[in-house]
This record gives sequence, structure tokens and C-alpha cells, in this order.
Amino acid sequence: MKNLFNSLIIIFLAGLTSCSQYNFNQPDTSTKGQRIESTTTIQYLENTYMVTDYTDKGYYTADRISSATPLVFNGIVTSNDLMGNQYKYIVVQEDNVLTANPRAIRISIDANNVSNFYPTGQRVSVIANDWCIGKYGNCPQMGIYSERPSDGRISPGAMPLNIVRQTIIAYDIADIASVIPKEMTIAQIKAYKTHHMDIDWQLVKINNVHFTGYGEINFSRTQLTAESYFFGLPKPNVTGAPILREISDKTDSLYIATSEFANFASTPLPSTNVNGDVVCVVSWYQGRATDAGSFQVTLRSLHDLGIGFK
Repeated sequence: MKNLFNSLIIIFLAGLTSCSQYNFNQPDTSTKGQRIESTTTIQYLENTYMVTDYTDKGYYTADRISSATPLVFNGIVTSNDLMGNQYKYIVVQEDNVLTANPRAIRISIDANNVSNFYPTGQRVSVIANDWCIGKYGNCPQMGIYSERPSDGRISPGAMPLNIVRQTIIAYDIADIASVIPKEMTIAQIKAYKTHHMDIDWQLVKINNVHFTGYGEINFSRTQLTAESYFFGLPKPNVTGAPILREISDKTDSLYIATSEFANFASTPLPSTNVNGDVVCVVSWYQGRATDAGSFQVTLRSLHDLGIGFK
């Protein structure tokens, strides 16, 4: 069976070429629904193929993953786009078959309701050959080569769904109970600043958190007023920029980032005197080398506000 899988992967990849301007041919679909043996790790892909560190546009890059042999990693989907806060992407937390320190990665997909295909708890085999891997604000992502027309900024863009269905192979029945966040304090998260890729896109649980009543308005930390005491309102001056609201535990503070398009954007924040647990996805943002950079976390839905907030 192992040799059969390897043969199928080779047949599959022979039809693929590269990303964005490259063409993807129809693969051998006999591997659909079957786990493919891991041959690589996310860390290996980042270290080997994410070779462009910085451009004149900042920490926005995209490099092709080119290999004559199959590059496959396995993992579980931890994301959920049903509430609109994780839009057109999935997050895959890799398993620990080939590494004692599994990483997670964002994969951009040009489709709505991606959870219909890759729900939370879905196990997947990811065939990364001929994708692109790069940075958006110095945070690693995977997709296809994308160049923004307005200013030429490069990043891993959203892959067409037909390519995704060929290269992210879902197998087994999705089991949300298998998605287990890592318990961390905010200080522990921030300790990864110099090696943030070890924690980027990981699902974590932060206990005993409260909302401080502060947020970022026009890129400055500001005490929120009644008009701004919401997860995702008022809308930012820059379309698509996340709305940032501060949370704190006993160790430190950071921002929860919410999209203006999230279904819960108009939901008021919890009171500052209420403490509870938060499950969230960690990411890093640093636009340029002169920027300090910072961690932010994202809720998948309001269900990620746990004990204490309900």
C-alpha cells in the first residue's frame, strides 16, 4: 500500500507545474480520501523554500516550492470560516509524525465557505509541490504567487478551489474533539518574538483573560468609547485592516484582531470586570524591518470565548 501511495503521488505531481501564472493539470484522483504518507514538515518547507527574506515593499514575499519528489505533510484543520472572521483560508496544524515540534500554516483559498470542504477537525494530506510559500507582514503563509496591482506588493495569494481540491486531500471523518488548543499565557506567546514561526498560526487557549477597554484606533492605542466598544466597529480607515481590541491576563496584554466583515463585528465587547478563557489563533505582523512587529490573536467565532464569558 505504501508503494502504491508513493506511485500515485508521483503520477499526481507529474501533472503539476507551478503557481499563479503556471498551469495545474487534472491529477490522478485515485488518492482522494486516502491519507498520503508524510515526506516533509512545515519547518522544512519554510527553511528551504522561503528564501526571499525582504523586498522593497517590506516583509511580503512568495517563493515557489519546486521539487522533483513529493513534498507532503499531514495535519488537522483548526480553522473555521463560518462566522466570516477567517476569510478565504484554512489553518492546518501538522501532526508529529516527522517532527517533535509541529508547526501550523495558513493556506489561502479563493472560495467562500471553505469549511464546507475542510471543516474544523478534518485531517488532511497537503501536497505542497508547485505552491508558493512566503510572508505576509513577516508571517508565513502558503498559496499561489500574487502581485497586488496597486503597488506591486507580492505575497502568497488565494489558490483556486479546483487546485486546492487536487492538492489538499481530506481523509477520515472530521472530529472537532481532536482539535486541542495549547494552553499558554500571553507572556509565553510573546516570548516567541525572535522565533515567531514556531508559534505562528497555532491554536492556543489563554486562561483568565479580560478585555481592558482599550483598542487600536487609527494605529494608536486608545481608550474605547461607547461608539467603539465592539469587536469589529467602527470600520477601519483602511478596508480590510483588522480591528484590534486589547486583552490581558496576569502576565501581559495583546490585541484580538477582528475583521469588519465578521458576523460578530457589531457585538459589544465583554465588560472589563469579566474574566474568562479565550481560544484563538496566533499570528505575527511586521510590515517592515523598521517596525517592531507584534503578535495578535484571532477568534474563529464567539464560541471561542469560553468559561467566564458565558
